[in-house]
Amino acid sequence: METLVHLLGPLHPPLVHFAVSCPILAFFALLGQRFWDKPWLSYSAGALWIFGFLAALGGMLTGHLFSLHLGMETQWAIIPPETAMKGHLRDHALLG
Repeated sequence: METLVHLLGPLHPPLVHFAVSCPILAFFALLGQRFWDKPWLSYSAGALWIFGFLAALGGMLTGHLFSLHLGMETQWAIIPPETAMKGHLRDHALLG
């Protein structure tokens, strides 16, 4: 488990930023299809929505592994307790 924490935990920031950017790019692809009738734009938008959803799931998992990696959290819980980083980690998890 320690190896998994140290290998996958630091992937949290890139995965979350990828999950945020995919729906934005999908929106622009759909907006572009209104002006240019290209079928690949709607296919790209659909793929970006799927990739964004999968990256969000990965971001949730790596977020917890990242908190374990940094020593902010020592137990396996979906939502951290109020004592983790004086509640800031809990707020971050709830916002995500």
